[in-house]
Amino acid sequence: MSDERTASGLGPTSGREDETFAVRRLAPHVYVITELGCVHCYLVQGRDWVLLVDSGLGCGNVRAVVQRLTDRPVVVVNTHGHPDHTGGNHRFESIALHGAEADWLERVVPGADRIEFDGGALPVDRQEAPWGLAHRLSHGETLDLGGGVALEVWHTPGHTPGSLCLLDEASRFVFAGDTAYAGLVALHFDESDLSAYAETVKNLEAIGWETNLVLPGHGETPLDGGILLEVGAGVRRLLNGEGQYREGRWNGEPVFDVGLGRFSVRIRRSFKDPA
Repeated sequence: MSDERTASGLGPTSGREDETFAVRRLAPHVYVITELGCVHCYLVQGRDWVLLVDSGLGCGNVRAVVQRLTDRPVVVVNTHGHPDHTGGNHRFESIALHGAEADWLERVVPGADRIEFDGGALPVDRQEAPWGLAHRLSHGETLDLGGGVALEVWHTPGHTPGSLCLLDEASRFVFAGDTAYAGLVALHFDESDLSAYAETVKNLEAIGWETNLVLPGHGETPLDGGILLEVGAGVRRLLNGEGQYREGRWNGEPVFDVGLGRFSVRIRRSFKDPA
């Protein structure tokens, strides 16, 4: 099903891009572009338009990779505003994301040359925000790329207020960003909301049986639709005080990493022990 290649297999590219990106074809109209083995962007090709779901860390030139895959006009849709998903935005003219998240594009430090990610600092190439914000998306909106390829926007708050997923109903794919994946879902940020996340995963669980593939922002990809069922059931266990708790700290604040099967969540200790 998949066609795995490095960026160098797509045509002339710099040595840095060779080391930064890997590309796989997941379906006739979908490529995954993985940056430094840890952040996934997805290129969704329609007859008339191409959608890039997230633009990655910004450690390499993701646009150069995209241009080797398509010559159609490209719109970037950010699943949310965190910098590991918006780092390549400045290389594109048209950016769309949920309206509740639009202000995140203003928060990126102009000229920043490093990003803190996964316990380390990575070099990035950023330019002043905003980067041509084309559209503020809303729940239920349909993005028609032409030729029978269309994605429905689902507002899925929890990780952040404006997190969204994109549903490809024809293929039964869900582009999930940081909402659902096989790994550690972060719910401990100031902008995170566990109650909103519980409602979000309840809605996603309802389509789990009908979903062929889940395409997340991190970790293993693609995943089967069963991950949506597991996340829904896991969050119910979390709210009942169940799961495997491991204590840790984040920015000096106590947190818990709670194992719930194929995935886990990071929550503030105050959720478990309000006192």
